[in-house]
Amino acid sequence: MLKLSRQGIILALIVGISINMSLTMAENTTIRAQAGSEAQYFNLTNTLWGHYNEDLSYSSNVLNKYVHKNITRQEALEEMTSAIVLNSLTMDTIAELNPPGKYERYNENTINAFEYFKEYLHNLAKFYQTGNSAYAIEAMSLFNKSIEYHDNAIESQIV
Repeated sequence: MLKLSRQGIILALIVGISINMSLTMAENTTIRAQAGSEAQYFNLTNTLWGHYNEDLSYSSNVLNKYVHKNITRQEALEEMTSAIVLNSLTMDTIAELNPPGKYERYNENTINAFEYFKEYLHNLAKFYQTGNSAYAIEAMSLFNKSIEYHDNAIESQIV
């Protein structure tokens, strides 16, 4: 059976993330180009919220494995790296959106939800990196703000 070194695994992860980033960037460029009408705008933002939910589920799974001592801090940090990279790509797409005028508040709430979520992921990674519980406490606060803006986005979507 083939056994990879830690460096080999990290290299494989980086290559995989790079390929996924290229595919995601191409997909997002196509989607942004189509975001002219209200329906297209909501199709795009629904896709982005899908990414948010996937990243949330993934990061929660990593946290759960770490809390139950099924993975080490180093393993949790390595697993969080992909969520942070992919979330950054989603943030790039959101930053380029030009919403229909009556959905500016919805768009602002969406941006804020994703910004707080990005900071949540960053603080979780710092917690895994350092073991400093202050990062975990800050992550919880940022997570709550992200959910608050998520809920505000849903409410402001109804015009």
